[in-house]
Amino acid sequence: MLRDGRNAGTGPTAGTDAGAIVGPLAAFALLAAFFAHSAAASPTCEGSAAGPGAYGCVRELAGHTVLNLRGTDAEIGAMYGRLQANELHGAYVPMMEGMYGELPGSFERLWRGYLRRFPRFMDEPMKVRAQGLEGALGLPAGTIARYAWFSELGTVGPAIALATGGSAQFDGVTGGTIGGCTSFVARDGDTTVHARNVDYWGMGFWQPHATIVFVDPRTASGGRDGNRYAQLSDLGEVWAGTTGVNERGLVVTTHLHVSRDVAPLDGALTLSPLALF
Repeated sequence: MLRDGRNAGTGPTAGTDAGAIVGPLAAFALLAAFFAHSAAASPTCEGSAAGPGAYGCVRELAGHTVLNLRGTDAEIGAMYGRLQANELHGAYVPMMEGMYGELPGSFERLWRGYLRRFPRFMDEPMKVRAQGLEGALGLPAGTIARYAWFSELGTVGPAIALATGGSAQFDGVTGGTIGGCTSFVARDGDTTVHARNVDYWGMGFWQPHATIVFVDPRTASGGRDGNRYAQLSDLGEVWAGTTGVNERGLVVTTHLHVSRDVAPLDGALTLSPLALF
């Protein structure tokens, strides 16, 4: 299951492989301070920065896209879509549809079967945020969940291939094996540094579309709805699933690793010559 980072530090965070506690507010404050010097970046904004209502801004800083989003899940998803509409329609959607277009038709059947077996693949707040994004972009319902499923597919597909005697996947851009994300944590006195690399499918697209998002989740009445957090992500990633840090100092990172330790689950769906789930 994929989840966002608002409650990190106050409960379990599913689907993550690595995490580190840093000094409360330290990493979040450093990120916010670095990107606060943005007057010359000519931000595009909607809503008012004052008060608890929905608010969003996007700007370009040091070659990165930086978004500040405040609101409910529906408002955050919609603002992300409106503020990044040109980039999402021009790059993200074509990239994802292009990847799906290269897959055999059995993958669509696999996706539908996956949803039947794992109906909580996305929790309710994630679904609401995805719906806001889909509405802003005019995409059919379920499109963003389908795109997010590539996170699961990127792990399960190569694992099945290796377990059944196939070869490892290699990235066409880097030449490296897909599935080798790594993190490290270093501490020097009161300073803690967490760093990671990304060995993932889609290399060549992610690098020029690096995106940093600061999120202030709110209830419908404008009250706080968990911890504020920052996510270091990429175009189209509307949830803090890859790398994020909240204001309490908890860092969460998701890694992609491929294992040969694979067992079929709950019957079989045919995927090319392989049986998956």
